Amino acid sequence: MWNPDNPPETPHDLPAYMRPKSTGNLLNRNKSRGAKIGQSQFMQSHHMKNKEDFPHINSAYQMPTEQRKAASKRNQLKKEREREEQLAAEEEEKTQVQTAHEVWVAWYETRYAQEKEEKMEVREKNRKVRRERMDDENMRENALTEGGLDYATWCKAKEKREKDERKLKETEESKKNDSTSEINQTPLEKMKDNDRAFRKWLRKSNRRKKDEDKLDREKERLRRIELRREARAQKALAAIRAAQDVALKNRTFVF
Repeated sequence: MWNPDNPPETPHDLPAYMRPKSTGNLLNRNKSRGAKIGQSQFMQSHHMKNKEDFPHINSAYQMPTEQRKAASKRNQLKKEREREEQLAAEEEEKTQVQTAHEVWVAWYETRYAQEKEEKMEVREKNRKVRRERMDDENMRENALTEGGLDYATWCKAKEKREKDERKLKETEESKKNDSTSEINQTPLEKMKDNDRAFRKWLRKSNRRKKDEDKLDREKERLRRIELRREARAQKALAAIRAAQDVALKNRTFVF
């Protein structure tokens, strides 16, 4: 089959019918890396060797120089056109964004001015209503004062009466709600309300006890201050009396 003195170095040197169907194991390929695309290292080295050994031979399938230049120029023109289209699209997008921003700014300024005018109108209207109410109150006060009525006292009495009525109404509503809630309460809710009331009473009791202790401490402090003040006064009085006694004893002394 071959010369024993010159055996084939690789499987590619064997006849076609003797070559292995796959060189995956020979090339030590791993399945996790996936299929290898393109020429193998062996074929690349084979082509390089042929190119070095036979530099004067050109393949009939090789592209002519003029055609390669035309293809390169065509690819360059295509890239330039795509670049110009991309720049144009970016410029158009920037223009749209700027236009939208200008429109929004114009709308915002218009809306801000409009809202400001509306607020001014509302304030003016409220001011006018308050002025009319004050004029009516003044006219009513003058009329009642001329009729012999103390308007200020009457207003205070009316406010107090309205306050008492409102407080009485709130108390009645709270009692009514409490009675209704007590009727509709479950045993667990009643237990929770009782616990809540007990904790409230306990807090009040502790607070009252703390206040009483604080008041007692303050009384004790004031009592001690008063005792010290009285002791100092007694000491000063004793010193004055001793000085008077000495002066009476030595009243006949002549310098």
